[in-house]
Amino acid sequence: MPRDKTRSHQKVLEAAREEFMEYGYENASMRRIGQRCDMTAAGLYRLLLTKAQGSPYENFLHDLTQKHQDRMLSFLPMLRERGYALRPIDPQELHLLVSAYTTAMFEPVVHGYSKEEAFRCLETLEAFFLPGWKQLLGF
Repeated sequence: MPRDKTRSHQKVLEAAREEFMEYGYENASMRRIGQRCDMTAAGLYRLLLTKAQGSPYENFLHDLTQKHQDRMLSFLPMLRERGYALRPIDPQELHLLVSAYTTAMFEPVVHGYSKEEAFRCLETLEAFFLPGWKQLLGF
């Protein structure tokens, strides 16, 4: 029976996040990621890639967007119950907005920004998106 690789995948994700934050996307190293999670680079490739399936992370942003959208959709009725007069939002519209937000948050990693540049950009994203979310949802 194949073993559950969930814990290994979580270790790799954390190690990769640390690597990308420290070195940026362009300068990240599979060898260093492997060292961070006690694996060889070859072991990482075997874990993450298979000829038949590709990478289990190839839909990472889409899956993360869907997870955030689902959480938000389940959170909105609770806010309404507590008296917030929220504007109705179509799930397709919400998906578009959550996707734009999630993708924008990962751009500093994709483009190899330094930690300081990434934090500055995330502050800009917050300044841009937060008023829009508040207006859209009627806060």
